[in-house]
Amino acid sequence: RNRRLARELAARSVLLREVEKAHRQLEELHQDKGEMMHMAAHDLRSPLTALALGIEHLRLGNGGADLDERLKSSVRQMGRLIDDLLEVHTLEEGKREFNFAAVDVAALVREVIADLQSTAARKGSALNWVPPAEALASGFADETALRQVVDNLLSNAIKFSPAGARITVRLVRWDEFLRLEIRDEGPGVPTSEKERIFGKYTRGSARPTGGEKSTGLGLAIVRQLTTAMNGRVWCEDAPGKGAIFVVTLPTAK
Repeated sequence: RNRRLARELAARSVLLREVEKAHRQLEELHQDKGEMMHMAAHDLRSPLTALALGIEHLRLGNGGADLDERLKSSVRQMGRLIDDLLEVHTLEEGKREFNFAAVDVAALVREVIADLQSTAARKGSALNWVPPAEALASGFADETALRQVVDNLLSNAIKFSPAGARITVRLVRWDEFLRLEIRDEGPGVPTSEKERIFGKYTRGSARPTGGEKSTGLGLAIVRQLTTAMNGRVWCEDAPGKGAIFVVTLPTAK
């Protein structure tokens, strides 16, 4: 009888721990959702205000090319935030579909650099591509997801570097992986923030240098996409100043 009671108590103890674990997870989920709603409301308020003021100027006949561009910028800002929120939700729900194949990573990186040249030029910055010293194997990845990762990291490098900065992009072989390095000339990332900045709804102490906006979701998306492709992403200190964001991906077998 005592042994039976001991087994029942042990089983109840295990059940209680599972219930407590589920309760903690629900609390964390509730907190995440609360932070998401607070962040979305805060970040949408500014462009919505700009749109309202712009529409009022148009109503009064005070339009112009400059106002038109500001309105378009506000719309783009809201669109980016909504896209990021939807992307995070899709990834967390496991509904993002990945199509893995051999990808010419060097060619993809060059295309993203070309797409962002005009963005860099507006800040007087330069995107410097360092060609690989040797022929590289293809990466095994989802091309669309990899393009998102590279675009996000390069956009961040432009966003957080001062005007006139030089952003260097390098791709090398790293054992059985490809290693992509994006080096900026921004303020760098403090050691205490190197892991935290990849969390959801998280912003580091650095701020965009040209008035750009940051949703706090970009690096979280980069981390989730890279992990889904069996790769890794992290941040290192750049010699002198700035930061180096590193992405590794397996080569195609």
